[in-house]
Amino acid sequence: MRYFYLEYGTPVIQSMIGVMVAGAKVEYNAGNYAAIVPSIRGAAEYQFLADYPGYALTQMDAFSVVQFFLILLMVIGNVGYYGYTRKMKER
Repeated sequence: MRYFYLEYGTPVIQSMIGVMVAGAKVEYNAGNYAAIVPSIRGAAEYQFLADYPGYALTQMDAFSVVQFFLILLMVIGNVGYYGYTRKMKER
């Protein structure tokens, strides 16, 4: 990425996973990056605003479905746990 900015002066928008943002902040402060887009969610929002549905936007659809099922499993697990403890108290 440094090569494109330093040689040609091309502004670069860097998208990365969340843990890499701290390391890329140095490059951003040096002026090598025009912007940093942290995490897949930020990349999906950028693709949505640019009206260019890409890989990040489709990943967020899957991510949303998985989070919904995870919350559903937590609710089912809690109901089952409280039913089990209630049954044990009755014994």
